[in-house]
Amino acid sequence: MSTSSALQHKVTRIAAWLLLLGMMGWWAGDGLLGPARHVGYAICHQIRARSYLFGDLVLPLCARCTGQYLGLWIPFVVAWGRGRLYGTSLPRRRVILLLALFLLLWAFDGLNSYATLLLGEPWLYPPQNRLRLVTGLLQGIAIGYLYIPFFNRVFWAKARAPEKAADMRELFMALILAALLALAVESRYLPFFYPLAILSTASAFLFLSSLGVLLLVVAFGAESQARAPRELLTYLLPAMTLAATFLAGLGWLRSTIESHGIMPPLA
Repeated sequence: MSTSSALQHKVTRIAAWLLLLGMMGWWAGDGLLGPARHVGYAICHQIRARSYLFGDLVLPLCARCTGQYLGLWIPFVVAWGRGRLYGTSLPRRRVILLLALFLLLWAFDGLNSYATLLLGEPWLYPPQNRLRLVTGLLQGIAIGYLYIPFFNRVFWAKARAPEKAADMRELFMALILAALLALAVESRYLPFFYPLAILSTASAFLFLSSLGVLLLVVAFGAESQARAPRELLTYLLPAMTLAATFLAGLGWLRSTIESHGIMPPLA
C-alpha cells in the first residue's frame, strides 16, 4: 500500500470514528436507553399496546420486532459454538423447510394482525403479543440461518472452517435459546428489561451494519476476497457509520411526517 493510500485509509477511519462517536453521543444524550430508543424509533412503530411493558418501562421495539431481532443473533451464536460461523453451506434440506415454515408463520400472523387493525375487529383470531413475539423469534432464526452463508460467500475468499451445514440438532439448540428469550420477555421481570432492550436494538444495528459491509464490498469490487478477520474490521467501522446515518435519517423522516400531521404519532 502506498504512503498516500495508507494516509487516505487512516483519515477515512478517523472521520468514520468521529462521525459514529458523535452520533452515538447525541443519541446517548437521552440517557442509558437513548441509542436503543433512537434505533427503535427509526425501524419500529413502537405502538404501546403491541409492546412489552416492564412496570412503567416499555421495550424500544414492539413485540414482533423484539422477537425478530432477539432471534436474529441466535444462529450466529450457535454457529460460532459449533465452529461453523464462517461456513458457506446452506442449512440441510429439512432445516430449510422448517425455516420456510417459520417465515410463513411470521407472515401469516403479521397479516392477521394487520387485517385486524384495518377492520377494527379480529380477523381470523385475536392478535396477541405472545404470538407476535414467538413468530418474530422464529423469523429471526430463519433469517439468521439464511444470512450467514450469504454473507460468507460474498465477503470471504473461501470458507475459513470445515464445511458443515446447519442440521436439525443445531436448529433444536437455536429453538431452546429462543424459548429462553421468550420466557425472559414474557416474565416482564424488571432486571431483564435493560439487557433485552439493548440486545434487541444492538442486534438490529449490527445487522444493518453487516449489510453495509456487503454494500461497501460490492461497491469496491472486493467480493469474496477477505482472508483475515482484520479485513472485516476495515469495512465494519464505515458500515456502522452508514447504519447510524441511515437510522438517523429514518428517525428524522418519521419525526417530520408526524410533526406535519401527515400521519399521527404511532408511539
